[in-house]
Amino acid sequence: MTPRDRRLWIDLTAADYLVALEVEDFAGQDRLWALAATDPELEAAFHEIHDGLIEEAQAAAVTPTIDAVRAAVLKHLPGAELDAPTGPVTVAMVARELFERPPGRLTPEAAVLNERLKAAAAELPADLGLVTLTAWLRSTFGDAPPEYAKAFREAAFRLRMRVNSDLEVQVAARRATPPKNGGP
Repeated sequence: MTPRDRRLWIDLTAADYLVALEVEDFAGQDRLWALAATDPELEAAFHEIHDGLIEEAQAAAVTPTIDAVRAAVLKHLPGAELDAPTGPVTVAMVARELFERPPGRLTPEAAVLNERLKAAAAELPADLGLVTLTAWLRSTFGDAPPEYAKAFREAAFRLRMRVNSDLEVQVAARRATPPKNGGP
């Protein structure tokens, strides 16, 4: 077996293990752990799966609390800026913006999609034209209701403007900082 074939076998076996976990196939889990008992690389792959599942569970436990606190702050302080956005605007940033400042009432399917997108780290495309953005959302994340795509686009523009504005302020502030030696 070549190293590439071995890596593929480990990946496929790990995928089988993940499926066995998800469907609660205890006999399958036992069989796979018996294989892992004689293969340190496979055992390490199984431990990586468990580490990833623990991280996901911890994030899932914290996210509702963070969202509840954010919602309460925004309800009582509607103009509050909780996080100054920096860097490239991501799908998750836009989804969080829509969660914090919903455009009227989102349909249930739009709300479900928005929840899913709050974890998407993908950077937005350069072209935010409605047709282009809608096609990109559909091809990347599945169908998006038209009203959601429009609201997503508007939130993306707002975020891009805020990021660019914050960057300009930071650059101007750096230039305006007096020299440390007290000179001109």
